[in-house]
Amino acid sequence: MRLPAAIEDLQSAADDAEALDDLWWQFHAGRRQVFIDLAQAYAQIGRPAEAEDALDAAIELDNSWFLPYLLRARLRREDGDIEGAREDLRAALQLAIGDEEISAIETELRELR
Repeated sequence: MRLPAAIEDLQSAADDAEALDDLWWQFHAGRRQVFIDLAQAYAQIGRPAEAEDALDAAIELDNSWFLPYLLRARLRREDGDIEGAREDLRAALQLAIGDEEISAIETELRELR
């Protein structure tokens, strides 16, 4: 499995996120995407606390993007934090732009129990 090596590389990029500024628009949203990738890698290897920390960093960096809220809601739901998941889904819904995104988030919000 290559995830541990990927996590090392992603963590290095996240630690030096300011250096990604020059690539912000050229490299898939630059700084904020590295935290999403890092969170997904941590989640894949069963480290949800670190995944949530990475999503918190993505939100702190740019709180105008729906995706970190959506992913954090899913982590929180899996951890049993239904109210936290609901809060994040509501934030994601406010920030989502496309009809498909909005519909998917609304469905998750309705199904949240």
